[in-house]
Amino acid sequence: MKGSYRFGAVLALLGFVLTFLVSLSTNILSTSLIRGLVSGALLYLVGTAAHWILRFVAEPGTPHLTELRTEEGEAAENLGQTLDLSTPDEREKLNRIIRQPDSSQAAGAAFEPLHPPKLTTKPEQAAQQLADALRTMSEK
Repeated sequence: MKGSYRFGAVLALLGFVLTFLVSLSTNILSTSLIRGLVSGALLYLVGTAAHWILRFVAEPGTPHLTELRTEEGEAAENLGQTLDLSTPDEREKLNRIIRQPDSSQAAGAAFEPLHPPKLTTKPEQAAQQLADALRTMSEK
């Protein structure tokens, strides 16, 4: 665990100095120190957590996923413990699909565009009718 605290400590120190200097121009010394210490403590926690996660993900003792692939002759106890990130080669299947004639063209169906109904607008109402409706609504 050598150096496990260094990453967080360096990040905390940089955060403290930066926050202290920026805050010093607009606040008094005690407020700037408090804000610097708070930011340093938070950055230490964030840095330590990030360091722990990075060490967990990139642990040197973990074999690469391609080395963990199981062959048909291997024991079944290792099944389900690895993730295969490669996709199978499907070029032949794609070429076969491309070469097949389309079923709608083979049946001789002609293209027929859609005919949606036309939009209609309401006829203009007389200004007198609209005024009467407004008066009726305002009286209620």
